[in-house]
Amino acid sequence: MDGGRRANSCTSILRVGVRDERVDAQWLCNPFSYGEGVFFGIVRGMATRRLSLTFPSDLIKEPVIYRVSKECNLVPNIRKARITDTTGEVILDFQGREEDLERGITYLVDRGITVEEVQEER
Repeated sequence: MDGGRRANSCTSILRVGVRDERVDAQWLCNPFSYGEGVFFGIVRGMATRRLSLTFPSDLIKEPVIYRVSKECNLVPNIRKARITDTTGEVILDFQGREEDLERGITYLVDRGITVEEVQEER
C-alpha cells in the first residue's frame, strides 16, 4: 500500500480558471475525472453556466445532479437549494466544455426537469 493512503483520498486542490478577464478560483476536495484523465489544472475551452433547476416530486430523491455530472463530464457547484416533499429547486453552476453543457441540459430536460439559465448579476 502507498503509505496507508488511498489514491482517491481527500486532497485539497486549487482549480483556477480565467473567464471574462476575471480569475475564478475554487478549492476542490478531490480531483475530478475529465474524459480519460483526472483534471488538476486549467482546461482550455471550459465554460460555466448558472442554471435554475426545478425537479418534479418523483425525482427529488434521485441523484440527478451526480448522474448528469458523471455522464456529461460536468463540474457542479450548487449555489442554492430548496427541497420540499413535492418539489426541488436548485440554482447551480455547471462547468465543462460547451458541447458537454448542452448535452447536460438536454439530459435534464429529457427527465422532466425544468431548466432555466440564470443571468449573473454584476
